Amino acid sequence: FVFDIEGFLDQNPDFPAVFIGKPIKDYPTIIVDNYNAIREMMNHLIHVHNYRKIAFICGPESHPYSETRYKAYVDSLKSNNIAFNPKLVFKRGSFSTKHGIKAIYYFLDKQNLRPKKDIEVIASVSDVLSFAAIEELKRRDINVPRDIAVVGFNNKYESLYSNPTITTININFKEMG
Repeated sequence: FVFDIEGFLDQNPDFPAVFIGKPIKDYPTIIVDNYNAIREMMNHLIHVHNYRKIAFICGPESHPYSETRYKAYVDSLKSNNIAFNPKLVFKRGSFSTKHGIKAIYYFLDKQNLRPKKDIEVIASVSDVLSFAAIEELKRRDINVPRDIAVVGFNNKYESLYSNPTITTININFKEMG
């Protein structure tokens, strides 16, 4: 069952509505500040942990949150005088486990990046990608976070039980509501 919210609102223009996460027409919308959330995470990685070799796993190109998060990553590097390295960016894909695994293949096998020396931390646009990256790193006997740290975005419930636990940006949807 798919509910056509836009069609419903067209037929009921006086229906009060507020949306969370995705803007619909001209209705009020509460959205996550994706840009500043990534900027804060990057500044934490750079200034608190002294990371300089930060990889990034992108999400879908057409997804506005994914694009905003990637732009914040690039801008954070620039504002912290860290040169952009295209080898540290796994380009557009999906929010799938498969994409997270492919990212590790890209970084370690295709680009021949070495843990600690060439890549210190992996950030992604989604916890799903970060979970998959962690599992693939562990499968390769790479210790997370000692050899490569991994951070995510969304604070999915599963992040409480990942092994190791994951540092992630919390989006408090309950509070937003």
